[in-house]
Amino acid sequence: MAGRVIYYFLQCTWGLVLNLVGGLLWVFLHLKGARGFRYQNATVTYWDRASSMAIGTFIFLEKDLGKEEERILYHEYGHTFQSAWLGLLYLPVIAVPSLIWANSKRLDRYRRRTATSYYKFYPERWADRIGIWQLRKLKSIEGKKREMDYPEIPMLPINPSLEGFALLQRDIAYTSCDGRDYTLDLLRPWPVDEAAPVKYPLVVFVQGSAWTTPDRNYELPQLGKLAAEGFVVATVGHRSCVDGYKAPAFLQDVKTAIRFLRAHADVYGIDPERVCIWGTSSGGNTALLVGTTGGDPRFLTEEYKEYSDAVQLVVECFGPTDLNAMVTENYQAMVDDPTTIFAMLCGHPFTDEVKEVMAMISPLNYVEAGKDLPPFLLLHGTGDPVVDYTQSTRMYKKLLDNGYDATMYQVPGAPHEGSFWSRELLQVIFDYIKARL
Repeated sequence: MAGRVIYYFLQCTWGLVLNLVGGLLWVFLHLKGARGFRYQNATVTYWDRASSMAIGTFIFLEKDLGKEEERILYHEYGHTFQSAWLGLLYLPVIAVPSLIWANSKRLDRYRRRTATSYYKFYPERWADRIGIWQLRKLKSIEGKKREMDYPEIPMLPINPSLEGFALLQRDIAYTSCDGRDYTLDLLRPWPVDEAAPVKYPLVVFVQGSAWTTPDRNYELPQLGKLAAEGFVVATVGHRSCVDGYKAPAFLQDVKTAIRFLRAHADVYGIDPERVCIWGTSSGGNTALLVGTTGGDPRFLTEEYKEYSDAVQLVVECFGPTDLNAMVTENYQAMVDDPTTIFAMLCGHPFTDEVKEVMAMISPLNYVEAGKDLPPFLLLHGTGDPVVDYTQSTRMYKKLLDNGYDATMYQVPGAPHEGSFWSRELLQVIFDYIKARL
């Protein structure tokens, strides 16, 4: 920095006249369309002459020099220092002898005959030395600058436990019916050692589908977050009422899936003593039924019957809890329609027998004092047009009235699915599962 200040000071004082001359030539050439660039502290302009020269801080460079350009540049840059140091003395001491040396035919023949380098003459030799000195200085500064410009490379910790990552296993068949497999998708923490998997709590998720075929992909990204926090998460498919499988087929399937997972706990790294069920809409209805009917022989199939289908925790989102009340209060106009979900699920017409089936799959009816029921978390939007908000409040109050552990959250104005969901709501669910399971 100090060297640059001294350089410009000398150019603007001792070398002022030469810089005025060089500046005028620069203006003239640029008005005629010449172009140039900056080289260290000098201003370079290309011109059409077959030679190069320096006046003050201005270098006028021959075009199309190719590989020779850098060589000529640092040489002419050396002349700018001579100009700064000598001022007007530059003309008789450097400029005139240099012009004679360059343009004299006799001296040109002498150089050819004796193989004398153009740069051996003292003005050129001196300019070369200055230019090389400045070039080395520049490269040294640039090298240091490049070194300084590299930020320190931060370190990240190794993750030997693979914490925070999950893998997805698709289409695991847990049962079959009428020649068709029914499957689940499994999300689980990355195994460190497949031969000796760590045991994690299990969360069984049932996506709402109006008791048809659950879309197991719908909540998969959110479930992946839970798996990454140290849970095995199974999203389960089941038989569809549209395919002729009336209640309680869906419930039997989900209970079978729970027993299947307990039977294969060692394979999938599951702690069979810590199982939560979580469902939405019809899946929420299923989750509540699983939570209130653990071990009930009415819903037990022959598969894996030696294992329990009871759970240690229930999370329910906007699921029906009393189907008879739901139909009477909200869907009375659909009672006589044989194509409705309720007809395909429970039967038609709306007879006492059908009402009994609806009562059988209404979790509210299984809440009685003295039973061994797990804790319940219920969440519902107050603006739900599909499953009325009171379906959850009735379940919540009956659980509390009978002495059970129940927590409920409302989402003001929220519909069925959609904007019901938020990061805050998911965090409430995740925190509840982590704290209770």
